[in-house]
Amino acid sequence: MTSRPAIDALDVMAGLVLEDGRLWGEAAFGFQWEDTKAILDDTATPYHFLTRARGASKTTDLAGVAIAMLLTLPDRSRLHWLAADRDQGALAIDAIGGFVSRTPMLRGVLDVQNFRVRFGPTDSTLEVLAADAPSAWGLRSHGVFVDEIAQWATTPGRL
Repeated sequence: MTSRPAIDALDVMAGLVLEDGRLWGEAAFGFQWEDTKAILDDTATPYHFLTRARGASKTTDLAGVAIAMLLTLPDRSRLHWLAADRDQGALAIDAIGGFVSRTPMLRGVLDVQNFRVRFGPTDSTLEVLAADAPSAWGLRSHGVFVDEIAQWATTPGRL
């Protein structure tokens, strides 16, 4: 087990720098804080379903949650981001990369690759997978982000 100082996940989230230079914690609306606290603070409820209108920061906020989880979960934790395809999932990686480049405390701490993010000190990772990927079977995840489920090929009523 790696010895490191305790980090509060909500503090990590609040300290992320947005594209306009503001801190997420200063710019977030009440509903964003409520959703984030529900995910990061609520250990009694293992599942959370967020629905927001287009443009309400779903991907960006969940990318921030993923960062907070990577930095605070136990060693060798595995997170997975499932999307209709890997290109859709890459939008989350892009949002994480943006946070890393703008947030001084993250520079050099997270290794952001095309479809994977790694936190070296704990060897914890977030990996993007296509929803129909056979490799998704048997994953042992600490957290799974399910993105744009309405666009998955197996979703009934998909346009």
